[in-house]
Amino acid sequence: MLDLTRAVPTPDRWGFKGFTAVFAVLSAVLGAAICSRHPRNPVGWLFNGMGLQSGIQVFVENYSVYSLLYKPGTPGGMAAGSRLDVVHGYGSTGVGGVLCTRLRGFLERHKSYLEFQPGENVDGNRGHTIVVSMKPLPSLGDQLEEEIWVYCA
Repeated sequence: MLDLTRAVPTPDRWGFKGFTAVFAVLSAVLGAAICSRHPRNPVGWLFNGMGLQSGIQVFVENYSVYSLLYKPGTPGGMAAGSRLDVVHGYGSTGVGGVLCTRLRGFLERHKSYLEFQPGENVDGNRGHTIVVSMKPLPSLGDQLEEEIWVYCA
């Protein structure tokens, strides 16, 4: 998805474009390396969690840029029938990877913003999900604010 939004200008912020994606991958790899040797070490699980959160942040940011700016002038910013193929893998155990489960849970909670189909329903491949944009996703800050209000109510 980063490749699709590469040419789209976005506001300046901390780090280079793609920094969050690099951070997500490095955090997940470091966490996996620590957890493979020391499964009870909380630092490894912390890195895994940071990688997962950063991965979802990369998806939300680039999905919103793509849906708004990549094809301006069309409903929702995308041409009719445009879709994103999000490759997330399925997990080496065969029971479903954490990223697959979390991403699909996230998409399920945001059905008013998008449509999605699990890859296994499309072509039998559990390692990807087809996403069709209807409107930009709320920022992660907006989502956190909403969760805080729900919690405090």
